[in-house]
Amino acid sequence: MPSLDHRSDDLYLVRVCRSRGAYEAIPKKKTVLDLNTIEEKLVGMGYEVVCNAKVVLVVRLGEEAHIFPSGRILIKVNEEKRAKEVVRSLQQAINIG
Repeated sequence: MPSLDHRSDDLYLVRVCRSRGAYEAIPKKKTVLDLNTIEEKLVGMGYEVVCNAKVVLVVRLGEEAHIFPSGRILIKVNEEKRAKEVVRSLQQAINIG
């Protein structure tokens, strides 16, 4: 069983979600994201936008990720290693940090 808390890097804390069907990445510093701008960037990089409900942006490029204006990211995967890879990929794509 994976442990509940793990560092993915200096910007996010990645941990298993309560449902255990996903992982969540929580920014270590206060973050405010413009979901419309992020949507444009990610579409340009080949991500599929499933939904932009203005309070959450749901995108898919292999795995599904829910991005919140607070910087929190919910990643629908069952493996911690893959969750961290998705978070790093999103960080690079949208220039977080």
